[in-house]
This record gives sequence, C-alpha cells and structure tokens, in this order.
Amino acid sequence: YGDLADLVAHINSDPAIDVVIVPGDLTDQGLLQEFEWFSERMMKLDVPWIATIGNHDHLGNGRVIYENMFGPRNFFVDLKGYRFMFFDDTVWESEVPLDLDRLAGQLSTAGENIPILVAHVPLANDQLSSGEGAQIRQMLHDHDAALFVHGHLHTFLDQVDPGGFRQVGIPWAEARKYVRVTLADRIIVEEISL
Repeated sequence: YGDLADLVAHINSDPAIDVVIVPGDLTDQGLLQEFEWFSERMMKLDVPWIATIGNHDHLGNGRVIYENMFGPRNFFVDLKGYRFMFFDDTVWESEVPLDLDRLAGQLSTAGENIPILVAHVPLANDQLSSGEGAQIRQMLHDHDAALFVHGHLHTFLDQVDPGGFRQVGIPWAEARKYVRVTLADRIIVEEISL
C-alpha cells in the first residue's frame, strides 16, 4: 500500500490525467482492512477513480465488502464518446456466474459510444477457458470495441487481440508502474515508471 500511495502522488503530478481506472486486485486476501487501506490511498487522488473487482477481491467475504464499498460489480460509464464497461470476469474465486447477458446488453446499447471493457482476467487466461473468453472476445469484436483493459498478470501488456481490439494489461502497484492511455484521434498507451 506504500507503493500505491507513491503511485497516487505521481499521478497527481500529471495534469493530463482525467480519470484513474483500477482493473481489480484491490486487496490480497479480500479483507475489510485491505479494502479500507486501498480506499484511503485512492481518496487522495485529485481526479475521479473507478475500480473493478479482481480475483483476490473475491476471497473470503471480499465480494460482499467490495459491493458494500463500491457498488455493483458490473456497470458502465459513458464518458467523452466512450462506453467504459466494468465487468467482473472472475470465475475460479467467485461463487456467482459471469453475467454475459448484462455485458451483451451494455454493448448493444452503447449507441455512438465506442466500447472499452475493463475487467480483471485476460481473455486467454485459464479462468476463461470454458468458452467465456471466446464469447467475450466475439462480443467485443462484433461491437467494434477499442480496448480491453485488464489486470491479473501484474505486468504491462499492449497488443492487438485476435478480436481486432487493443488489449492492455496493467502492472500491479508493487511494480511501481502504471499505464497512461490517451484516447484521441488514435489511442496512445504508455507505461509510466516512478
């Protein structure tokens, strides 16, 4: 959490950042104290922030704690011509099924907004090997998504997915790095080190 505090301070020094997105693993063991430590540090940001749930956040009573502190696990935000869809794609640590119907509905009602999916688990991960990853990839392809942003691997990734959209993996705070994504005429992805 000290690394997270340093990241927050560095982000606050960058006037180009409009919003901060955290793609899961806010905690290690899903403990209330960990969620509180995370939230205390994030509240020091000078810009709005949004966090989705990760597999570690499901541990113990973590899912319930997450929902009580942050709200629904699946939601969207329309912002500056984009539809940011926050989706809980955790399978192994979760006792609730993936809500693929909700994701499909969010994509189909995006209108002129360009879809961006933020979830924790990458599409090619073993957790999604029962067909969920392929279904999500097809939905994103069918709706001309621009990005799929994920965590889970704890390392930086920037590649074009076989579905035609850009896939960006975000490192964990312990790496003392974050990723700045600029959405303009073209998408610019930069890994920033402290």
